[in-house]
Amino acid sequence: MSREVPHIGSHSENEIKPHTKESLLLILDIMIRFSSPQNILTREQLNDLLDKHYNVTYDVKTLNRNLKTLDALSDVTGYKLSIDRRGVYVKERPFTPAELQMVSTSIIFSKEISKRLSGKLIEKLGLLFGGPDFKPEYKNISSMPESSCINQDELKKNIGIISQAIRKKKQISFSYGSYDKNKNLQIKGSIDMPKIINPYHILANNGRYYLLCNYPAYADQAYLRIDKMRNVMLCKTKRTRLLRELQGDDLDDRTNLSKHAAEHIYMFSGAAEDIKLKVSPPSAIDAVADWFGKDFSVVPDNNPDYYIVRVKCNKKAMLYWALQYGSVVEVLSPQDLREEIKNTVTNIYKKYR
Repeated sequence: MSREVPHIGSHSENEIKPHTKESLLLILDIMIRFSSPQNILTREQLNDLLDKHYNVTYDVKTLNRNLKTLDALSDVTGYKLSIDRRGVYVKERPFTPAELQMVSTSIIFSKEISKRLSGKLIEKLGLLFGGPDFKPEYKNISSMPESSCINQDELKKNIGIISQAIRKKKQISFSYGSYDKNKNLQIKGSIDMPKIINPYHILANNGRYYLLCNYPAYADQAYLRIDKMRNVMLCKTKRTRLLRELQGDDLDDRTNLSKHAAEHIYMFSGAAEDIKLKVSPPSAIDAVADWFGKDFSVVPDNNPDYYIVRVKCNKKAMLYWALQYGSVVEVLSPQDLREEIKNTVTNIYKKYR
């Protein structure tokens, strides 16, 4: 039995007029989902899909006019169409297949997104930006087993409230906790006495989200794990300090936060300092590149057994990094950092005697 469809020109309450924005959106949706250079749609096929999914059809003249309007709006929509006698299809999309694959892979490897949710997100991205030819490779890629204690719903909610506070330059109140032996977050102090801070930037580092912030009673910066925050609320009060007023770093609202994150690899507060390293064997320079990207320099030295490297990094972060790569990296300067590393290693040695 054929179903009854409203005709253009009828007086149905749900009628979609042929020259309205709604018509353009419906046609664009069908083009995005079902057309590509390998899947060219005839006008008849396009109308059949419009009828199947939206219960509307257009005459050829109206359809062509709407298609040309959509193509003229490609700078706005991000979708460029090919329109000729053979048929119509989307020939350019906001993302290339390679770019979309990179985004999909990043979602898979995110520690904050569950395997189930990552599959749904990738499917949605593929439907919207990939078209009928996009075949995500996520089924052939596996992330590490999910064992995070992080409450994903709380994390998303916190990020939303904090982002709003940063945009409005307001303070936030919250409680803060740490994970116990049962993997539950235990709040420190009284919930009735929340902490208040000035929030500035959200940073992603090593699979965790951090908030660059300031406690009003102090003049330096602080980093807080957003997943450890609870009862986050937007305050009516404005931030009491500008970012550039904080001690310990050359920070302001125009700071390159990517560079800042590279200099604070473990999100410890404090200024980044010049640090000299000895990397041996030379192949271990790979570890430096992994963590510092291109932000390091090799000091000219003709010794084939090692490299002398300069980086800019927070000293506390470098302490832990040097412990991690102690078998191939030696901190040459500053001297106080060498002493701190020596004392830490000595204390560790005593535990294993």
